[in-house]
Amino acid sequence: MSLVDSALEYEKLGWFVLPIDPGKKQPIIKWVHRKDRRPSPDEIQGWFTNRPEARIGIVTGAPSGVDAVDLDGPKAYARFETLFGIPETIMQSTGREDGGLHLFFKHNNNGLRNVAGKKEDRGIDLRTSGGFVVVAPSAHKSGKCYQWGSINPIEDGLDDLLEMPPEVAEHFKKQNGNHKERKPIKLDPVERGSRNDTLTRLVGKWISRGMDTETVYFTATGWNSSLPEPLHDEEVKITVESVFRTHERNHPGETAGECKIIQAECLEDKETTNKELFGFPQQVLVGAAGYFADVYNDSIESCPQFLFMSYLTCLGNVLCPKLSVKTSLKTQPRLYVVLVGESADDRKSTSIDAGVDFFKSVLDKDFNYCEAVGSAEGLQRILKKAESALRQYTV
Repeated sequence: MSLVDSALEYEKLGWFVLPIDPGKKQPIIKWVHRKDRRPSPDEIQGWFTNRPEARIGIVTGAPSGVDAVDLDGPKAYARFETLFGIPETIMQSTGREDGGLHLFFKHNNNGLRNVAGKKEDRGIDLRTSGGFVVVAPSAHKSGKCYQWGSINPIEDGLDDLLEMPPEVAEHFKKQNGNHKERKPIKLDPVERGSRNDTLTRLVGKWISRGMDTETVYFTATGWNSSLPEPLHDEEVKITVESVFRTHERNHPGETAGECKIIQAECLEDKETTNKELFGFPQQVLVGAAGYFADVYNDSIESCPQFLFMSYLTCLGNVLCPKLSVKTSLKTQPRLYVVLVGESADDRKSTSIDAGVDFFKSVLDKDFNYCEAVGSAEGLQRILKKAESALRQYTV
């Protein structure tokens, strides 16, 4: 059976088919932002007709309903067999010179992420949502072809596709940090020995939420400046770039821009929820202010809308001396933000403090802020020193 015919048969199984560049082993098309819409048979026919050298890729995880355990080489095979045995599920040999095996399971919809095995588990990888695998009869770079085992899904269907054994799922949960022993990541300052690891985890978290490189670097710099002993700026830059590269390897073809598309598409489904949030248009919680609200909302008890407006207010305070509206009126720009909520419980002051502390940590002396002005004379003295000072009044 030809590659294009095989690809069309996989589409009939409900699998999300991709054309894979044989040289780069990456999808020829961009696919992440369209992961909920499988390609049509006509699209597949066109891809493999125009690029006959392409390999067949299957998107793993939710889009195809399958996860794949990749055993690279005899050591990985022996290690996995010792730990769990080899389940009688659908599997294929990968064409590696020293032997390779893909074990296919029904998609485990329980928070698993793509995993690259390390140390004694090196070569035992998991491909789930956000990943893909090459399938038969594609050619491996060794010259051999991927080949199904005793169960060929094209001929036999998916009745023999097993659930992932619980012990296998638990193994990968521990590998990707979902186990209970790992502490949740927070923005709190950390000591010297934990700086790099914490920064790496924070950057990974921000990237997974669709933040672009510039925003991640700006946010990471702000966090770093709050440390008792900050890392050198070059270390922060290197860490951010390294985590972005790792993310690209684990999620081929996915970019921060495509993540934003996904985020925007998800927000379209939240119209009903938006009406319950004081009429606040939830869809505006994007960009740097949206990321700030999302990140800080995980670590402090304050609603994201307050955090979002706190960030924008502080940003406006920084930009107002440099920006103006082209009009005949020469009035000084003013911004009034009112946070309305229950006393104490809604953390209005906490949200304001979070925005102010963040901008002060990044801009140091260039950020002017005052609160609790007791008199008009006191306010006048402050304004003489800094006309653009941000003022807070609590009612």
